[in-house]
Amino acid sequence: MIFCLGELVIIVLFAVYLLTTAKSERWTKPQNVMRLSIFALIFVAIVIFIPLYFAYRNCKKLQ
Repeated sequence: MIFCLGELVIIVLFAVYLLTTAKSERWTKPQNVMRLSIFALIFVAIVIFIPLYFAYRNCKKLQ
């Protein structure tokens, strides 16, 4: 029960962080997107990792 609550808190904090920094210039750099996607894969969920992977791939194409 406590583990599930802790995981829910991590997911909510992660989502708040993503939404508040969505317009930031830092997300145009592939290195920052890769760090975030690795964090999502390890600590959050595979469901969140998938769109971050596509964002990383598009970011690499732009540069």
